[in-house]
Amino acid sequence: MLQTNDVGILFATLQAAYGHSWAHKADAIPIWQEKLRGYSFDQVMRAASKAIDNYPNFPPSVGQLLEILKADNPRRVTTYLPPPPFDEANANKAWADMEKLAGRKLRPD
Repeated sequence: MLQTNDVGILFATLQAAYGHSWAHKADAIPIWQEKLRGYSFDQVMRAASKAIDNYPNFPPSVGQLLEILKADNPRRVTTYLPPPPFDEANANKAWADMEKLAGRKLRPD
């Protein structure tokens, strides 16, 4: 979790990049800290660097910074599908077909 000092460093970085356009002061730190919860300091600072590149003329809002953070951490997609439910009728037919091919009973009683 981001510490207050971490958000202070973020603010100082954005203040240096945007000068007087950066309007946030210390009273905004708790809001940014809450919104950026769940991201590491390194992730936030990389996002800030991208924000400076992407928004050279105006500072990013906390929402824009969150968009950058989310874009850097795409949702993991899986193609796993659960097995189909057991179909007893087809299972019995398959056993019968195998026994017919084998010429003998294969299942124990």
